[in-house]
Order: sequence, then C-alpha cells, then structure tokens
Amino acid sequence: MKKIIFAALSALLVVAALTSCSSGGYNSGTSSSGGSGSDGYADSIPPTAAQSKDLLGTRSYESYDMVAEEEAPMPEQGTETIPGTDLSGAASLSEKIIYTADANIETTEFDAALEKTAAMIEKFGAFIESSSVNGLGYADAYYGGAGYRSANYRIRVPVKNFSAMTGSFPDLGNVIWQSSNAENITAQFIDTESRLNTYRTEESRLFLMLEQSTKIEDMILLEARLSEVRYEIERLTSSLRNWQNQVDYSTVNLNFTEVEKLTEQFALKRSYGQEIGDGLKASLRGVGAFFKSFLKIVIIALPVLVVLAVVVAVVFIVVKRAGTFRRKRAKNDGAEKDVSKDVSK
Repeated sequence: MKKIIFAALSALLVVAALTSCSSGGYNSGTSSSGGSGSDGYADSIPPTAAQSKDLLGTRSYESYDMVAEEEAPMPEQGTETIPGTDLSGAASLSEKIIYTADANIETTEFDAALEKTAAMIEKFGAFIESSSVNGLGYADAYYGGAGYRSANYRIRVPVKNFSAMTGSFPDLGNVIWQSSNAENITAQFIDTESRLNTYRTEESRLFLMLEQSTKIEDMILLEARLSEVRYEIERLTSSLRNWQNQVDYSTVNLNFTEVEKLTEQFALKRSYGQEIGDGLKASLRGVGAFFKSFLKIVIIALPVLVVLAVVVAVVFIVVKRAGTFRRKRAKNDGAEKDVSKDVSK
C-alpha cells in the first residue's frame, strides 16, 4: 500500500514539473517578442517602423541603389513638376508635337515685304527669335550693281496660330519653296518626366539617409550621390522645359530674297511647243542680260580704258621713234665705213 501511495506521489511531482517547464518556455518566448528574447519565434516577428528607420539609416551606401529601385514609392500627386508636364490631368495626356515650317520667298519690294512680316508677327502673337538683313555689298556699290538684298527670320509663334501663319506666306511675296514638319515627342517626354520623378524620390531618400548617417565615409558617399542626382534633376528639368517651349511655340524660318523679276510659275502640263518657246525665251533673256552687264562694265571702266589707251599710244610712239633712230644711225654708220674704204684705196 505504501509503495502504491509513493508511486502516485512521484507521478504527481513529475507532472507538476513538466507543467512548470512548459509554462516557463512559453513565457520566455512571448517576452522575447518585446525585444529581449533571442529564440526563433522572436526573430520571425517583423521590426517596427522605428526599427526600420534605424536599419535604413545604418545601411551601407552600396546597397542603396537596389533599395531605391525596389522600394521607391510612386510619386504623389503633390510632387513638384514643371509647368505643362504634370501627367495627372487629362490635358497632360495630349500629344506633345513640335511643329516647324520653312519658306523661301522672293520679292521685288523688299522693304514692303519686311513691313508685312512685322505686321504678320504682331497679328499672330509671335516674336522674333533671331533675324539678319544683308544689304548692298561693296562690290555692287562700287560697280553700280543692283544691290539685291536678303533677310532671314526665325520666328516663334503660338501653336494655335501656326497653320494661319503658314497660310499667309503668299501675302509676303512669291513663295518659291515651303515645307512643314511635325515631330511627336510624347514618348520621350513621358519617359523623361518619369525619370525626373524617380530622381526626385531618390533625392528625398538620400536626404533622409544623410540625416541619419553617423559614419563619415557613408556621409561622403551619400553627398557624392546626392550631387549626381541633383545634376540629373536639373538636366532633365531643363530638357522638359525646352521641349514644352517648342511644343507651345512653333518655329517658322523665313528667307527673303530681293529680285528684279519674280520667278515664273509654269503650269504642270505644257505642250512640246510651249517648252521650246519657254526655253528660247530664257536663252534670249540670258544673252540680253550678258550684253547688258558687259556694256555696263565697259562704260564703268571707260576712264581706266582711256588712260590705258593713252599710255599704250605713248609707249608705241616712243618705241617706233627709237626704232627709226636706230635704223638711221645704222645707215649713217654704214655710209661712213664705205667712204673710209674709198679714201684708203
């Protein structure tokens, strides 16, 4: 009986010991989740937000590029963007197209053509980006040339008035050549703006890391990277502003030439006889222009030709008289020799 009672008490003590051990292990595991434990269960619990910041602040610079690519959040609606490049609105999704027009215009009334150009620029709200006017050259002025002038304009016009301005070119003179070009840069624009927003996000993260960094070598690396990111931000911002400016204001290049007679605009379909007649007229005009220019040169150079003729005449007379004198002298010398021979005999 005593043996049975002793065995029962022993069993109860073993059960109590096992219960206390299991209860102590569980309490140890749960208390480690608060930050002091080191069991596998404690390690599986994710760190808090404050701990995440500490880890970000002590992370080496070499691992930041991967973090920026994988963890960088999308830019918020309040992110700073240049005017006209915010893609959040419906208007921003419109096509980004750069329009350019070129034209060569000839005129017989040069000054009037330039005045009409100035009025056209004011009418369509445009402005002159660059211009040049070439007047009478020295050779033309000296030799009495016609002094044909030329002018070049680079005009920027609001895109809404681009078609109207190009359609008014015939009012300025005889348009002998004209072309228009449209370049769609929407894809490049969106890609560049996305890269710009990425760099701005990286800049914010670099500032945060720089504030939390305590090592000198990490601060140096972060500042170097921050300088590179700022340079890229400025470069991309400048590119976007330049593109947006070209989209908002189209470019028009006008080249004016002063002529004596406007170039004839022939019909597309002409008969064989008409082609021969037009060619003959052009040849006769060329011959007439040649003799006209030749006569003008002769008349202009007439004073010089008169002086040259006098000089040539004087030289000719002197040379002729010198030749006559030598011949007479030679003849006299021959006669004296013949007389001396007769006397000696």
